[in-house]
Amino acid sequence: MRTAALLLMLWVSLGLPAALANPPLSSADDARVSWPTSWVDLLQDLALLAEQPHYSDAELKHASKAFINLRGEMQRKSVTDEQTRFDALQNSHQLENWIRLNQPQYQAFRLLQHALKSEQQLQSLPRPNTDLIRHLSLGQSHPEVVVLRRLLAARLGERLPAHLNNRAVWDPALIEALKRYQGHNGLNTTGTLTSATIDSIIASGEHRIKAIRYSLRQWLQLPPRLNGDSIIVNLPHFNLLVLQDNQVRLTLPVIVGNPNTPTPRFNSRFNSITVNPSWTPPYSIISSELIPAYHRDSQSLKRQGFELLSGPRSAPEKLPWSEVESLERALANHRLVQRPGSNNALGKARLNLVNSNAIYLHDTPNRKLFRQTNRALSHGCIRVGNIDALLTYLADQAPRASRDAVRAALKSGDSLTRRIRSKTEVYIVYMPAWPNADGTLSIAADIYNKI
Repeated sequence: MRTAALLLMLWVSLGLPAALANPPLSSADDARVSWPTSWVDLLQDLALLAEQPHYSDAELKHASKAFINLRGEMQRKSVTDEQTRFDALQNSHQLENWIRLNQPQYQAFRLLQHALKSEQQLQSLPRPNTDLIRHLSLGQSHPEVVVLRRLLAARLGERLPAHLNNRAVWDPALIEALKRYQGHNGLNTTGTLTSATIDSIIASGEHRIKAIRYSLRQWLQLPPRLNGDSIIVNLPHFNLLVLQDNQVRLTLPVIVGNPNTPTPRFNSRFNSITVNPSWTPPYSIISSELIPAYHRDSQSLKRQGFELLSGPRSAPEKLPWSEVESLERALANHRLVQRPGSNNALGKARLNLVNSNAIYLHDTPNRKLFRQTNRALSHGCIRVGNIDALLTYLADQAPRASRDAVRAALKSGDSLTRRIRSKTEVYIVYMPAWPNADGTLSIAADIYNKI
């Protein structure tokens, strides 16, 4: 099927109609559906269709219905109506139109499909014995360096110059290639064969193919195309993308839930922003962290700006810390709340989502954590690095009155909640394999053991 895809590209490049380049996949009667090659390739890439030379209409329709089920599972939606609609499509024109509308229309998705094909071809390349070369110094040589250099170039999608193709010396060119690979794949750029680098480079093609295919399937969590403003948070890559009509406008680092309290995958909608928020920690954090901290130092919570409040939220009564004899007893009829300020765990702003099960995006006072490579560190919420850039972008989309009110609150330190732009869609996704702008592929660590 991939040979057919290449022939189709050549045919179209010659200016010939694509429909003429796509004859039926077998010699059945003229009434059978003419399935686009791109659709068959998609079903193969998602592992919904085994690769073979030809398929019957029944096999392709069965795989297409599996696609509908998979997308419904990813979006947590019922697929009954869509399955009924698919069954009702009797002629090829209607079915081909359905296929056209349902194929993912993302450049990153197409690049992943290309990376899958490349990875399948890479499986035949030999792997070096890294035990023999991992401790080599600059200028030292070993035959296994040749194997490493060739595999590394293939992983980077680069062509080795003739003078390096058989070079067995550990040299600056190899060190720089290692650094480029490490940078693309979220590894520490040491230019050495660290354990994590070895695991990534030498990983079997089968593992990488599984990561790519898993990530391709995750794209079905999104609609076939994005319109307007959208936010995508890719959990294993620890980044947030702001998109405008499918074009990336801003990329920011994030901190996500640790493996014990993972951030869930879900679709939501940007609802409002709270500037200088207070924080009411959940009982799990109170019991596991705040109560033990209080017992170690009875002034610790007071220093962090926590208060014990009761009564209505509009006019709460405060229990002075000097009157607290037992924090556990006080919590029976008081709630623990952290005042807005420089110590507040939510920082200067919280971005509120619709139906997010108390998961939101927020600032953090502990910005040094963004220097870490593995940023699966939170209790489930998403902490945004350089949140000022995100606030500026979102404020620019808001009505002037809301924009001015938010900016004034940021300056004054007053708490304020304002609806900014309710139509901004938010997608929290889990895509370990991600294509880079230069055509290389990054496969992040599987932080939640999903693959």
